[in-house]
Amino acid sequence: MKNFGSQPRRASIPVAEALTRARAVAADGRRRMLGITGPPGAGKSTLAEQVVGAVSGAVLVPMDGFHLAQAVLEAS
Repeated sequence: MKNFGSQPRRASIPVAEALTRARAVAADGRRRMLGITGPPGAGKSTLAEQVVGAVSGAVLVPMDGFHLAQAVLEAS
């Protein structure tokens, strides 16, 4: 998915279409970063795992807790 200005493009699309788009973006071999956002329980982790399985060379970089202060993370 492309970034337009300061706002990322957001869409609700079927999983199959999302995977097709991810493969197309990765087809040129350049490094890309795909962010998946949504409310808790929306299926972000499941979709991310599917993208990694569908796109050659893709890796998953989990970001759970990135929004928390370092002190909170260290206390966990």
